Amino acid sequence: MDYYEAVIVGGGPAGLMAAKKAAENGAQVLLLEKENHFGRKICAGGITKQALVDSEIPAPSDFIENEIFGACVHGPDPRKKIMIDADSIGWGKGYIINKQNFLREMAEAAASKGAEIKLDSAVSSVTRREEGMVVTAGREGGVAQIACKILLGCDGFASVVAKSFCFTEGVEMMSFVQYTLSNCDLQDEHLIEIYLGRTVAPLGYLWVFSMGKGSLMLE
Repeated sequence: MDYYEAVIVGGGPAGLMAAKKAAENGAQVLLLEKENHFGRKICAGGITKQALVDSEIPAPSDFIENEIFGACVHGPDPRKKIMIDADSIGWGKGYIINKQNFLREMAEAAASKGAEIKLDSAVSSVTRREEGMVVTAGREGGVAQIACKILLGCDGFASVVAKSFCFTEGVEMMSFVQYTLSNCDLQDEHLIEIYLGRTVAPLGYLWVFSMGKGSLMLE
């Protein structure tokens, strides 16, 4: 059985940053990601300027698709809307990113500090022992058991780690869909559009993120 001081489940921004920070502080770290590449989970890719700073990846970077300077919130009454200027609320500009490229750069940063990253490694169960945790994961066509002192569950809404310790009881999930559109004509490609109300979004909300050059991401 392999042993690591820290095992992190999930290769999203939280997991990759945790892996980087743990490794640069001297811990022996293993990150397990169930997909065979980063960024498979649906995401419109909108982040704030501060989020980019927190990622510790210097800009400009090739994962930035577009810059955002504000938002327009459309109420249930189509005649009413609220314009939000990013500077006026202290956010500064935001970005629409290519999440796969963004996570790949975060993974490279974590690996450069000594973190070991395994893709295509789905965790099936977690058990607690007196000396720590044991993680069971599918790896390289088989099943591996990994012992660790510290376990971080960064595996999202369907977290195996959270379910293993009953942290998801009473939590309700909401489904959504995502569309990518091209050749769209927008008045302002640097503005996020958010729609509320039963006519447009009867079970939640709709937001429109512009990736620039006529491309849109709808959720």
